[in-house]
Amino acid sequence: HQSSWFKWWHAVFFFSGISILACLCQLFLPYPHGLMMTSTQIAEVGIAPGGCEGGLEKCICPRVTICATDTLSIILLALARCSAFFDYPLYMMMFLSKCHNIND
Repeated sequence: HQSSWFKWWHAVFFFSGISILACLCQLFLPYPHGLMMTSTQIAEVGIAPGGCEGGLEKCICPRVTICATDTLSIILLALARCSAFFDYPLYMMMFLSKCHNIND
């Protein structure tokens, strides 16, 4: 029997890759299209009164509880959000597979 080069999990990884790309765009596009804001914008809004730290001109502060004002925080926030976004297609596949069983 001849096996195909395309496996079902290739599609899952494709959609997970699209999710990661959407996450990175959301994080690193400038405000209002993304979450990257200048230090003066963050200070004006009042989220982080000091603005960005460590000489950064731009940082990610969508709200007070999630405010990455230095390089390490931005990297860790990107890793955390990208790992969650990667899982979203997997959760949808699991949900759809369980919904399929309802019809039986």
